[in-house]
Amino acid sequence: MGNNTENSKNIIIGIGEVGTNTINRMRKMRVSKYLLLWLSLFFFNICFASCRNQKAEKVEQGDRMEVGEGKNDSLLEILRGHEYVYGGEKMSIDSTFSIMDTMAFPFDENLIVVNGNRDELGSTFSFIIDTETKKSILLPSNRGCIGFTSEEGLPICLSFRHHANGEPGRYSVVSVYDEKGNLVKEMSFEDYKKDEEL
Repeated sequence: MGNNTENSKNIIIGIGEVGTNTINRMRKMRVSKYLLLWLSLFFFNICFASCRNQKAEKVEQGDRMEVGEGKNDSLLEILRGHEYVYGGEKMSIDSTFSIMDTMAFPFDENLIVVNGNRDELGSTFSFIIDTETKKSILLPSNRGCIGFTSEEGLPICLSFRHHANGEPGRYSVVSVYDEKGNLVKEMSFEDYKKDEEL
């Protein structure tokens, strides 16, 4: 009788352990299942958002090209109608010049900043064009305009310059111009590396 009781206890304990192990496995499987489900939904959302963005970009690029081609032609016509002085030399815009991008002034709908170049490796020229008067101004920057000041709406342009003392390399200059092309503020990075070493 005592053996039967012990065997029964062992069987119950064994069943209990098996049951506990099974429950633990089921919990782990449930957690894994939820984790896999969450990861699947996460990657689905990423793929869906990526596809949607690509479609939107394609539509936007298509619209921009249709609208932009005619706009660029009229801007090129204005640019070619003027002579400019750049780096002390006279310069005109010919058929090798292409427009890279345009940005409307935030507070004057008639003014546009145009960035363009003659070849991909050359300087990026920036112009302010008044679409109403058909006048254009060449800004003295050689890396293009990147945006506008937040409060005044003035164009911010980048340039590189060579060291005047014969040191090798170039340094960056950030310049802000007014709507007439006059320099408002300029920040030079000529001494940046020297300051960094101190």
